[in-house]
Amino acid sequence: MPHSDPEIARAVEEFALSLRRARREAGEPSLRELAHRTRPRGSISTFQRAFAGSALPSWDTVDALLRAGLGQPAGQVDAVWRPRWIVVKDLLSPLGGSATSGRSAPVLSLAAATGRRWSA
Repeated sequence: MPHSDPEIARAVEEFALSLRRARREAGEPSLRELAHRTRPRGSISTFQRAFAGSALPSWDTVDALLRAGLGQPAGQVDAVWRPRWIVVKDLLSPLGGSATSGRSAPVLSLAAATGRRWSA
């Protein structure tokens, strides 16, 4: 189920869209193939949820999917994808409190935080 806060829901959906673009650029391997490539860290259902955009996948899932599943270079995963994931995770679970209790500091847009647009 998408998040009730539209800003957070949009950020999660944009992250999933970026994952789907990376999958397309890798030749659109099947979910079964991705699960096989990332074994034991990934599963068909886990990757299906990651691409759907209804919830933010764990970093372990994203890392396995990008590196082993889609063949993204380690440097790109660490320098580009990890900061993006952290921005969305901070929206969902701010370090200063819960997402529903209000934000203690202004939240940067994803583009401002990462210095680039969401294409991988």
